Amino acid sequence: MAANPAPGAVIRLKTGAKRDGTLTALEGEVLLDVGACPMYGGTVGGVLWLILVNYKFQAWRMEGLEVLTNKAGTGSYRAPGAAMAAFAVESQLDEIARRLDLDPIALRRRNVTLEGDPLPNLQPQPPVGAKEVLAALAEHPAWSDPPPPRRGNDGLRRGRGFALGSWGAGRGPSSALAILEADGKIRVVLATVDLTGSFTSLAQIAAEALSVSAGQIVVSKASPDHISYAPISGGSQTIYATGPAVREAALDLRAKIHQSAAAELEVEESALAITDKGVHVAADPEQVCSFQRLYELGTSWSAKYSPLVGQGSAPLRRPARAFAASVAEVAVDPDTGRVTLTRLTTAQDVGKAINRMAVEGQIQGAAVQSAGMALWEELLYDEQGQIRNPSLSDYRMPTAADVPQIETIIVEVPGSDGPHSAKGVGEPPIVPPVAAVANAVAAALGTRLYELPITPERVWRALKDRAVPGA
Repeated sequence: MAANPAPGAVIRLKTGAKRDGTLTALEGEVLLDVGACPMYGGTVGGVLWLILVNYKFQAWRMEGLEVLTNKAGTGSYRAPGAAMAAFAVESQLDEIARRLDLDPIALRRRNVTLEGDPLPNLQPQPPVGAKEVLAALAEHPAWSDPPPPRRGNDGLRRGRGFALGSWGAGRGPSSALAILEADGKIRVVLATVDLTGSFTSLAQIAAEALSVSAGQIVVSKASPDHISYAPISGGSQTIYATGPAVREAALDLRAKIHQSAAAELEVEESALAITDKGVHVAADPEQVCSFQRLYELGTSWSAKYSPLVGQGSAPLRRPARAFAASVAEVAVDPDTGRVTLTRLTTAQDVGKAINRMAVEGQIQGAAVQSAGMALWEELLYDEQGQIRNPSLSDYRMPTAADVPQIETIIVEVPGSDGPHSAKGVGEPPIVPPVAAVANAVAAALGTRLYELPITPERVWRALKDRAVPGA
């Protein structure tokens, strides 16, 4: 009742295409319900951009309006505005493919923006993995296998749908410290928080730069009073923006470790190697200086060298748009209107998966949220603007019983200046599933629903309206 939910929207689109599927022109209007104040994230301009950014329209004209209503102000919800934009665009592309008798993936392959193509602001598209994501799903059994029969012996109607989406990660400047501690561990100090296990991936980045195992790294959050700047822990930018600063700090610490160890062992720095135990002469592992000893040499009363502290800062990253695509299968009961999600597969270009398990978890979690937007989640208001479902007893969210095992496909297309070419992961996978589910329902029913979520009542009414002569 007092939080900042995602906005409601009305999106109207009119699209032209040639018989071979080449998109020509797009005309559209977006009305955004922003509650009692203009929203913080996902403004109407952002939604207009998200409608246009994925495909090469030869001409376009878009209008947008933020509408103030007597409701709580709206705010950013994972990839704000992108899922609703994908629902509109990808539903219409599915209709174009059906009317032109084209494969839905082939239609998107023909029109998707690739590296160097002009974006709506006339800037060139940076390196993207759109075609690789489309290829990965086209070859996956989720799509390459024959679709389920539309009508089964059990009376259910089944369908399969596809959708594409993208999101550009936040890319703020960041900083980090890497400190050798008394127990021989290396502490990485940040001003960001451990959102969804991101410290594990940041520890891996530091460990790789230092040539030690991730178990040697301890990551800590410090108050902004004690550490320099880090961007907000959001916008799919924690690894993308802070990872380079962590790597820079680790490399700086490594250089200082080499310098102190070389002086102590009386060898050239180039002759040294690092392991979890410390620094040794590469040609003679018996000549070793442990991390604990190096700490003492830099901190004791009669210290010979400086304390070993590495500093790293990274400037604003270049834009890096991450593409994702989904295939959904549903079973619909025409008598009750109930939609059951039976399969959901999502592929995403992540640039480089720093931690594959964490990446898979992000994709799965986002896909479930997107399925919730497609089938269940909705704030209901009465005529006075009061919320009719203000608690989790009334607000329907997906549970483990509602969703199948989410299949993930990790696609790695380098090209960003994130750590090891990593791109943002948190938000892109929420974008396409909602539209893929809607397209699957349309394939199952032979009629399209234009409002989310696709509830049993809305399905039942759509089937009833279609059955009326002349409807």
